Amino acid sequence: MKRIIIAALVFACFVPLQAQEVATPSLNYNVLKKKFAKSNEDIADEKAKIKANVWFNRGELMQDIYNVNTEFVRRGM
Repeated sequence: MKRIIIAALVFACFVPLQAQEVATPSLNYNVLKKKFAKSNEDIADEKAKIKANVWFNRGELMQDIYNVNTEFVRRGM
């Protein structure tokens, strides 16, 4: 019984230490610029711009750009 209580206390002490991890944001605007340029080319193409996947990918790209900018603005506050 004593071992179970000690093990539970040790476990309870170390679990909160692992709850937060240090996030290192990846700031690579060149990759985002290339993806944005490719997206603009896809939209300019008459056949490609009617496909739903082109617009879905562009929406995800815009969310990525927003998330990167928000993360760095929040970090500087």
